[in-house]
Amino acid sequence: MPTDKLTIDTPEQVHLEFMLAGIGSRFMAAFLDVLIEAVLYLVLFLLTLFWASIGFFNLSRSIWWDALLTFLTFSINWGYYAIFEALWKGQTPGKRWARIRVIKDSGRPINAFEAITRNLVRFVDFLPFFYGFGVVTMLLNAKHRRLGDYVAGPSHTLPTGGAGASFAGLTVDQFQRRTSIVEYTPASLKKSLAALKTFAAVEGLDAHGQSAQIRVERNK
Repeated sequence: MPTDKLTIDTPEQVHLEFMLAGIGSRFMAAFLDVLIEAVLYLVLFLLTLFWASIGFFNLSRSIWWDALLTFLTFSINWGYYAIFEALWKGQTPGKRWARIRVIKDSGRPINAFEAITRNLVRFVDFLPFFYGFGVVTMLLNAKHRRLGDYVAGPSHTLPTGGAGASFAGLTVDQFQRRTSIVEYTPASLKKSLAALKTFAAVEGLDAHGQSAQIRVERNK
């Protein structure tokens, strides 16, 4: 049976748990991304009609326009997801709207190579129409992975939406707010650095991870 959580075991034996994104939230993200792609294709189509209406095309110009149109279409079709996921740490506009992030099994964001690799298989997942094959694949495995996820190895998760940057821990009655202060010795900070950087990367608290790294390097 599919599980709703991804558990990451750090070298310090700290267990980090993340909720896995289901088909519903991933469908929301895919719908918006496909809609944005459709708008981009529509703009290219309207530009083509515009240039044709003003007599812009002749034989030489038509060849250059066809080449540019082919390049732009290829970039939208294959580069949209890979570029956004590489630059936005595993998110596209649709994923950001649905609060989904693609991370590795270690909890770290995917890199550019993994973003490109997983999206090369998107064409197969899209078959026969609108991710039909991908949906079937997600239903048949515990981590809701499509084929592209198997190729690159990441897992889709539902992050906290950045709540870790705004809210402290709550008491057991869920009403009283409490702020916790954790003090590290240089030795314990060095030992926990990997777990701290993983948590900071997932929550989008990059400055916290960099600060911990700087403190460890100063104490060498």
